[in-house]
Amino acid sequence: MSAKDTPMLHAEHQTNEGRRWEESGKIPEGDESTAIFSQAALLSYAANVGEQAAADCRESGWRGDWLVLLQALCALTARHAESGNPTPTFTAERLREEVAQTVGTPESQWWLGDTDSARKKFTNAWKTLATDLPRLSENLRGRAIKGGVPGMITLAEPERLGTTNAMGYGLAVLALDLPMTRAKPATSPSAQPVSLAGTPVLEIDYQEEMEVYPIPGVRRPLRISLPGWRGMLVVAPLFGALVVGGFLAWLLFTLWMSNEPPRVLFQ
Repeated sequence: MSAKDTPMLHAEHQTNEGRRWEESGKIPEGDESTAIFSQAALLSYAANVGEQAAADCRESGWRGDWLVLLQALCALTARHAESGNPTPTFTAERLREEVAQTVGTPESQWWLGDTDSARKKFTNAWKTLATDLPRLSENLRGRAIKGGVPGMITLAEPERLGTTNAMGYGLAVLALDLPMTRAKPATSPSAQPVSLAGTPVLEIDYQEEMEVYPIPGVRRPLRISLPGWRGMLVVAPLFGALVVGGFLAWLLFTLWMSNEPPRVLFQ
């Protein structure tokens, strides 16, 4: 009897057979390295999103040492996670060095050095970061969804490194459910961006409009296009300036052509 005709005894049905482990919810045995790599890649992508968000907030006028610390922490986490480390942690000294490189001179002098002022500056910045990071949650969520990243960063609980008194600071990832929308057709499969799960990144078209209701006598809600209102607000001052300028030109022309004094004309 050939191997092809040999019956399979005690065969069990595999529920995740032919499916990716992301879809089945189970990690195949012997493939733990793939799971670790996927976790590290997700952390790297989410940290890149956080770094860009912190940098944009600083450029837009936000102030605070916690934003610089967040940008430095995200940059370090992204680099180490990209190398395959799923849970990178850093000491306060390493983070202060990264912050000093981010801010540059002369502000770097307040972060560097083994002084009480530098350590206190880092401690206060970390406490403020833990308190104010939720202010960026919606920003981070929107950026992650727009970029097709199924996760956003959050602060991990500081932990003691080994038997030393040094504390390790790092980031963790909160899972996000990406919206299911119809993807736009691409010219070629290679030209279409791919998310971490291996599926095409879905683009979301946002339409700015608001509904005002109820309105007496109107059955359907009134839809007002916000871009249309913005356009009207831009054009209205120009139109008003033209009307006022035309009236003043007519008035000056009338005064110039008339032989009567202005007091008689305005009676």
